[in-house]
Order: sequence, then C-alpha cells, then structure tokens
Amino acid sequence: DAKFDGFEPPETYKGGTSCVDTSKPVITLKGPNPKIFKICECGGLSGFMSPPKVGHDDNALLAGQRRMYEDDIKSMIRKTAGAELCATPDNSSPKPADCVKAVDRTYKGDVDLSDRVVVGEPVQKGPLLWSVPYNVKDDVGNEAATVWRDVVVQEVDLASVENLIRDEVRREQEATQQQAIDRAVRLEKVKWEREQASNRRRSNNAQTCPACPPCECPDTPVTTKESCLEFCENLSQSCRFSDDSSVYYFFL
Repeated sequence: DAKFDGFEPPETYKGGTSCVDTSKPVITLKGPNPKIFKICECGGLSGFMSPPKVGHDDNALLAGQRRMYEDDIKSMIRKTAGAELCATPDNSSPKPADCVKAVDRTYKGDVDLSDRVVVGEPVQKGPLLWSVPYNVKDDVGNEAATVWRDVVVQEVDLASVENLIRDEVRREQEATQQQAIDRAVRLEKVKWEREQASNRRRSNNAQTCPACPPCECPDTPVTTKESCLEFCENLSQSCRFSDDSSVYYFFL
C-alpha cells in the first residue's frame, strides 16, 4: 500500500484499489465498404422498337420497390449475423468473423473480442444509401468507437445488371490472381535469400590450405671465408686473380 508522508492522498485514491482499465477496444471492418447491392429498376415493358407506354405510373412501382430495401437489409443482417454484408463473388459464404476484427489492448496482451461485436440496425442516409453500425465492449464496459459500413443499392436496367456482375466477378478474379502472384514472388524472394545465406555460411566454414612451412635447407653448407678462399684457389690458373686471395676476400 502506498504511503503519503507529509501530504494528503488524492481524493480518488482508494488504497490502491481504484486502478481501472480505461483502454477501449478497436474495431476494424473487413470486406467491401461500401457493400453494393444491384437490382433491376422498376418500369414498364420496353422493346427495341417500342418504348414504354406514356402514362405508366413507374414512380409508384419504384416507390413500392424501394420501401422493401431497408427491410431486406435488416433481414440479411439477422439471418447471417452480418456476414452477408462482406460477401463477394470470390467469397460468397463468409463467416461473421470474416467481416470484422475487434481487439482490446490490455497489460496482459491483446484480447480478441471479434465474436462480441454487435451489428446494429441500418440507418438510412439517402434514398439508396444506408449505414450499418458495429459496436463492442470489453469486460469492464469500455466501448469501442462505432465503426460504420455503408450499404448502397444500385438500380439499373437488366442489361446493365448483367454487365456489372460480370465486371465485378472479373475484378475479383483479377485481384485474387494478383494476390497469388504477389505471394509467390514473396515466397520466391524468401527462398532466394535463404539460399544466399546458406551459401555464405558454407563459404565461411570451408577449409583452407595450411600455411606453407618456412623454406629451410639444413644440408646446405654454410659459406665462410675459408671455404670461399678454398674455392677461389681451385679456380683455373687462367684467371689472373687466381693467386690474389686478398682480392676475393675484398669482394666478399
């Protein structure tokens, strides 16, 4: 227990028991944001040679269709625990954990709270735009900042729907292919770096030839004054300095 000699303890001090966790969890959304739903726009029949009849109450049909959007979004959230909001052509059956990540950083380490995240009711922000809130609390009640996923409804004609779906599938496939290529390049780079490191270790550990021994000739006679004079006196008598041993000694 802390001691406060000479002054009063703070008003909030409660014998060391007032320490509380004030760290708030952090939410990160995964998957598309905004989530886009495509639907055919309401209208009368239209042919290549016959435009829709004048007087059709297309606005009434469209208003009736739009009244169902919010209920459909709420229903999808309830039935899939929000997983539908991060589904894509490449991942058409995600789990709720694939859509959001929540982490609480504590003195004991990071605590995963993803399974506690609550997906709220959609809030309409425009005629074809909704925002869906994500919230979570830790064990002591600290609330994370609310994170929002936008939901957009695109009303297009049938031909456009087909083209948009094909384009979306193509983009998903291209993104998946690029991810696979990037992963393969990373793995190849790691493999190459490991091989280079291994080669360097082998080079450093390679045995080297021992140093050559010093050149010593123990059987070689040592040249002295006497041996040199003896050699000189045995030279041919034709050498004019053959009898002058002092000359040879001088040169030595």
